[in-house]
Amino acid sequence: MADSTIPNSFKVAFDDQCKLVYQDRGGRLRQCVRSKQTDATEVTFYRLGKGEAKDKERGAKVPRLNLDRIPTKVKLKKKYASEAIDDLDTKVQAYDELPKIAESVVMACTRAQDNMIKEAIETKAIEVGNVIPHNDTGWTLAKVKKLHRQFGRNHIFDSGTGRNFVFTTSVGFEDLLDIPQLSNVDWIGQGEMPFRMSGLRGFRWYGFEWYTWDALNIDDDEISYSLAFNSECVAFAYAADLSTKIYYDENTDEHVAKAKFYAGAGVIDEMGIMVIQNVETEPETEPDPDPNPNPNPEGGAGSGPGT
Repeated sequence: MADSTIPNSFKVAFDDQCKLVYQDRGGRLRQCVRSKQTDATEVTFYRLGKGEAKDKERGAKVPRLNLDRIPTKVKLKKKYASEAIDDLDTKVQAYDELPKIAESVVMACTRAQDNMIKEAIETKAIEVGNVIPHNDTGWTLAKVKKLHRQFGRNHIFDSGTGRNFVFTTSVGFEDLLDIPQLSNVDWIGQGEMPFRMSGLRGFRWYGFEWYTWDALNIDDDEISYSLAFNSECVAFAYAADLSTKIYYDENTDEHVAKAKFYAGAGVIDEMGIMVIQNVETEPETEPDPDPNPNPNPEGGAGSGPGT
């Protein structure tokens, strides 16, 4: 039977480590959308108005930009993740194991938060027809221009609110870098990114910030679904942000590290979202050179001994 006693210092250290992981690696999409805390099980977001200021007669109502606003209701869901650790009594003495345990449960929750946002964007975009088809290709300049044109026609760029993001797979990122017009790209520094991801690179181009994310959906035909969105057009609501706990479970005779949150996601304005389909074509590899090339395969002059 495992030792059921967990030192309080270990519990505090575990909680601190979870907070550190959550701060440094708290997902990607979560940091790129409109966020609100609530005490309810459902929260309403309103889209921001577009247009310009107008004249007002004495005694008349002040012109409204968002008279046609349609509220978006986001329902919250509870999500849990845990790790059962039989030999925690040993790990209690080895505090270097803390980051591994904390990272496991925390990253499971951040992935779930990002997936909530991903599913909300993808579902709504497909529902309203905001999809650029793959046309049997990966990323091309024509697709980039079409995406830019769609956001421009919907006054996303000139609305003056939010940031515009594109998330694509690693293969899609390589396709983009092969476009000649991208040779003088503006790379984004770590301090300018909305999230902290060591080793991750992004660039600005055509009015968007472009990043990689290999958790995007890829169907059985190897078609990936890249996401483009304006940060003010997508919502994330939470009643309880990430919380963690480590305890002993008498029923299973195990120590358990647990993380949970209560949140939801939705699309506020479908005019500021887009799904771009791309063929996930792996780059062709060059054939290995012949280690012993024969310059005279037919046995011609200079091929025999003594020549």
